[in-house]
Amino acid sequence: MKILFITDGFKAGGRQRQLLEFLKGLKAYPEISYKLVMLSDCNEYPELDDLAIDICVLKRHIKKDPTIFFRLFKICRAYRPDIVHSCESMCTFYAIPVVKLLGIKLINNIIRNAGSRAGPWFRRWTFPRITFPFSDIIISNSQAGINFFNPPRHKTYCVYNGFDFKRMKNLKDPAIIRQELGIESQYVIGMVASFTALKDQSALIKAAHHILRQRNNVTFLFVGDGEKRTACESEVDPVFVDRILFAGRRDDVESIVSVLTVGVLSTPREGISNSIMEYMAGGKPVVVTRGGGTEELVVDGETGYVLDPGDIGGMAKSITSLLENQTVAHRMGEAGRLRLEKNFGLDVMVQRQLEVHRICMQDHDFDKSAPN
Repeated sequence: MKILFITDGFKAGGRQRQLLEFLKGLKAYPEISYKLVMLSDCNEYPELDDLAIDICVLKRHIKKDPTIFFRLFKICRAYRPDIVHSCESMCTFYAIPVVKLLGIKLINNIIRNAGSRAGPWFRRWTFPRITFPFSDIIISNSQAGINFFNPPRHKTYCVYNGFDFKRMKNLKDPAIIRQELGIESQYVIGMVASFTALKDQSALIKAAHHILRQRNNVTFLFVGDGEKRTACESEVDPVFVDRILFAGRRDDVESIVSVLTVGVLSTPREGISNSIMEYMAGGKPVVVTRGGGTEELVVDGETGYVLDPGDIGGMAKSITSLLENQTVAHRMGEAGRLRLEKNFGLDVMVQRQLEVHRICMQDHDFDKSAPN
């Protein structure tokens, strides 16, 4: 089987992380050859270079560059892949005429979240749906994403994100991480997420204010960058600037997770969050907001607490409860790690992805629902 992957680039994010994990997993299948096409030369994952993959960069001169069609056509005509696997909406639009002209199968792997069909989410709902009729297979990383976008069910499959537990080896000394970040408190509450409209760091900042007025042994740490970061930093009470820290984008997230007491993700919409998976892989209890695929990953009361979006009081109460009950926190963290190993490991994801690719090439079928 020959696969041509096409993505916009490898800027740090959940979508790119999962493509990277799949490419890593394919190294165990020498009978499968593959090539990667990127629409930018952005690569924030050094691991990609280590894989020694054949990469072709088709840099766009403008955002919607029509010349990409012709350049992609030439690559596909020369490489003759069995499948083009597209990871983003714009990539899929570029791929559709190419695969139709050359008779290549198209796997459309762009469903990565779930949300409301109102307001700004309406465009996020309609734009991908235009591509569904032209796709041979559609992949979502959550059942919630399938329910939200409602693609044709007969050709749609759920493949959960996979986590490579090798990432949790050879971590930095926690004492070094604490020193680098200026953390002196006993407990650390962390949120790893980009500062975008899809994430709600403000809710955790408000909850942090409530907790810090009661306790002086906790630091809140935000890891990530984005257009909302400056605004979020301005929300911090000056009294707490030494205990609500912003680390920016980091390449050592796994090591940072190792110093956390609790991992938090506050967001109105989500697919299967890589950040939550990182917390769980590190054996940390989580406090998250429901919506999208989060409840497919986190079991409320067993691996952490699942709250309604915007429930600041509930967030503060849940975090405090975990700080005051370390036995419960440890038990939840262990349960989360075991759940991740069983249902969201890298091998599970790679095998399921490959089975979908084989389905794309043949006429057999398999259970379209993701494992529980």
